[in-house]
Amino acid sequence: MTDAAALRLKKRHAAETRFRMYGRVAIIVALSFLVLLLGRIGMQGYSTFTTNTVSLPVYLDPSRIDRADLEGSNYDYVVALSLLKRMGETEDEFGTASGDAMNLVSRDLGFQILDKIKADPTLIGKTITVTGPVKADADLYYKGELKRSTDQADRKLNDRQLAWLDRLKKSGAVTSGFNVGFFTQADSTEPEQAGILGAIIGSRSSHRRTAGPTSSRSTSTTSPPCRRSSTACLAWPCSSTGSARPAGPRSRAEWCWR
Repeated sequence: MTDAAALRLKKRHAAETRFRMYGRVAIIVALSFLVLLLGRIGMQGYSTFTTNTVSLPVYLDPSRIDRADLEGSNYDYVVALSLLKRMGETEDEFGTASGDAMNLVSRDLGFQILDKIKADPTLIGKTITVTGPVKADADLYYKGELKRSTDQADRKLNDRQLAWLDRLKKSGAVTSGFNVGFFTQADSTEPEQAGILGAIIGSRSSHRRTAGPTSSRSTSTTSPPCRRSSTACLAWPCSSTGSARPAGPRSRAEWCWR
């Protein structure tokens, strides 16, 4: 081999070595950015995997529950009154106190009460214990993301509500745990009840429809039956009996008690 050929071979080997080094550096940089991205997501979103739940004794006041129309009663208000009683507070003429109380506990507690009464109407007039998530803003307060030091005008919960939350936590009525509902519930306009299950099922269904044969049958525009869940009642106008009704000028509140 001539000197010129040996020099060219040496340069080629050197170029190949540099190319491999550049490739390794690029991979390391890409992995570093990926780790940084995942780390930031984890640091900012890890609290999603924990939730705070409240257990309350609720008096099922017969004067506020219509036996002839169980689904037409306002169970959120019943829960709020029980919370006020636990806090040693009373309702005011403008309903401000009960409104503050309803903004602390999830409306899921009202649904639980309805289910229990439908299964056993004799519970009316008795006191039962229901457990469910606190409202999203209350959950943020417990997680330290909503701070008492913030001016009251700049936060969603007032000083009285924060005092109630502190008392509930101190008494053991509120406990923290793993957010199982995040993986088992569908989307909802109530943040504390929202989950990813609906998105997962929707993605799989969409994939099957895309991959499967097309049908010439026209799709119906009729609303599906209401399954009396928070997402169903908020997504479709539902009657008190749980059947779907066509959309119209009336508000959802006229079709669903929630």
